[in-house]
Amino acid sequence: MLTRFITSTAVCSVSDSEGSTILNVDTGLVYSLIGVASRTWTNLVHHPEGLTFEELITPISNDFPQIDQAQIKVDTGRLLRQLQQNELVHTEECLKGQHLEIASVCFPYILKVFVDGILRLRLICLAAFLQLFFFDLILQLGGFRALHHTVKKWPLTKPNTFDDTSVQAITAVMDRAIRYYPRHSLCLQRSAALTCLLRSCEVPAEMVIACRRIPFKGHAWVEVDGNVVNDTARVQIVCNSVLERC
Repeated sequence: MLTRFITSTAVCSVSDSEGSTILNVDTGLVYSLIGVASRTWTNLVHHPEGLTFEELITPISNDFPQIDQAQIKVDTGRLLRQLQQNELVHTEECLKGQHLEIASVCFPYILKVFVDGILRLRLICLAAFLQLFFFDLILQLGGFRALHHTVKKWPLTKPNTFDDTSVQAITAVMDRAIRYYPRHSLCLQRSAALTCLLRSCEVPAEMVIACRRIPFKGHAWVEVDGNVVNDTARVQIVCNSVLERC
């Protein structure tokens, strides 16, 4: 049976004419590919069922007949080994289902019940401060993967109509909490905290993780109906390679 190479389920990526940018959700690391390597990655992404080694090198050989076939095989093999080492690609034989523990699956819902209880007491400032603390703790104990999972699974409290004024008011409360929080908070922690606070306040917010390729810069922000709420609108232009929305 021929080995098939399959992209990891813990990977988010974006590709264009300039190359591919890849985010490993489990580790929080970002990788960049250009040229033929980017083309090989894009080919893998477009075939979730996986591709064999021959299926990967055939389109490259057809597009670049001037390159020696043996060299293409060597370069592709080296690329696949690097992708496997960084857990971006698996082979069919070693691909195993990765199940989160019941505790990690339930955690976002348990945390939300706690935050909702505080919001019912109209203590939104305390809720914002605690959200920063919770995501600070999540990053310390579980890293990027745990933070990503918590935001992705954080449920929206009975979707309701909302206006820009209420969104701005909640964002302003989070800004105050950030100002008084005793530890420096990064954009990822701030955006995760605000996204979940807005959802608990019946606002369908999503956290966006993106990057600028040259010079490289990763960034995270919050959007509601496609509008940036905790940064300037220009960030969508500067960091236009969107890796994940959750």
